[in-house]
Amino acid sequence: MNKLKVLFLIHTLGGGGAERALVNLVNHMDQNKYDITVETMYGDGVNLNYLMPHIRYVSKKSPSPKGISILLKFISSKRLYNIFVGQEQYDVMVAYMHGAPVKTLAGNRGARRVAWIHNGNPETSTMFENWMLKRNAIRDYADYNRIVGVCESVATAFSKYTGIPNIEVIYNTLDVKRIKEEAHKNVPIVFDDNYINIVSTGRLSKEKGYSRLINVCKKLKDHGYRFRLYIIGAGAEQNSLENQINKDGLSSDVFLLGFQENPYVYVNAYDVFVCSSFTEGLSTATIEALILGKAIVSTDVSGAKEIIGNSEYGILVENSEEGLYEGLKELLSNPEIIAFYKQKALERASVFDTRNTVTAVENLIDEVVNE
Repeated sequence: MNKLKVLFLIHTLGGGGAERALVNLVNHMDQNKYDITVETMYGDGVNLNYLMPHIRYVSKKSPSPKGISILLKFISSKRLYNIFVGQEQYDVMVAYMHGAPVKTLAGNRGARRVAWIHNGNPETSTMFENWMLKRNAIRDYADYNRIVGVCESVATAFSKYTGIPNIEVIYNTLDVKRIKEEAHKNVPIVFDDNYINIVSTGRLSKEKGYSRLINVCKKLKDHGYRFRLYIIGAGAEQNSLENQINKDGLSSDVFLLGFQENPYVYVNAYDVFVCSSFTEGLSTATIEALILGKAIVSTDVSGAKEIIGNSEYGILVENSEEGLYEGLKELLSNPEIIAFYKQKALERASVFDTRNTVTAVENLIDEVVNE
């Protein structure tokens, strides 16, 4: 039996959750059935290091996304398709992120195509910023065979905004085995067991809400709570966050640990994981904390209820500074609640089993091929 040729097109394989989810997915797909190509449009990225050798990798290394976003307004889908895909033939092509990948694969309207939606709220995001007219982007999506949202709230928001019905839901793929193995490696840990240790992982960007989380830490400290917060990640907000930490007198309480090749060992060592984001699609970092059995506090962003329920498996708080304060105060006030939510997290983790999500994607591809 001939293998099905499948293309996954994405901007880069940088350090984001969607990029990591894609690598996890293709690594676990049946290599006896699928001949998989991953193509990046703008270059490589740290997640390329985890791509299995049997996955074909192509990188066009085009101009930076900032530069190309202007050009995309004037370049047709057909021309983009010729540039990035050309004469290569695939049974199914997947635009794994919004923006340039979707417009590019729209250039071959006779092909079998699937689009992935990771963003939580298209109306307030930059999902359509690369197109001259938003209606052209919606037309491109409508022409795809299937559209997949990474959680129910993402699918619902996208459908409501675009008018496109029947958005399917498939959770991001996590490499559960690798997460657990990496979590127990012997990596030096910044740790003080005289305090409750809180960790958060993500890009140092405005949408992750780290500035308001630091405000919450200032308030908690002023009210006498003993804790340490460790933030793992790098990004454009680093200097402003460092200045805020110093200005608020939190240099002994809040630590920016930068990008870490193995964030799992840090998450595993600490007591509480916090997602302070203003917006998410489906937070990969929160699911990873769930798998490692951490007590979780998360703002009510897209996908959060599907991860921790209505505070059954973690504390779901209002998407505000006050919400974060109340949620963290609850855990800091009662260590028994931390132990309770650690156990509930482990119970919930089975929902995000690697094989379940991979099988769902394989079934989708098979259905599209046979339509």
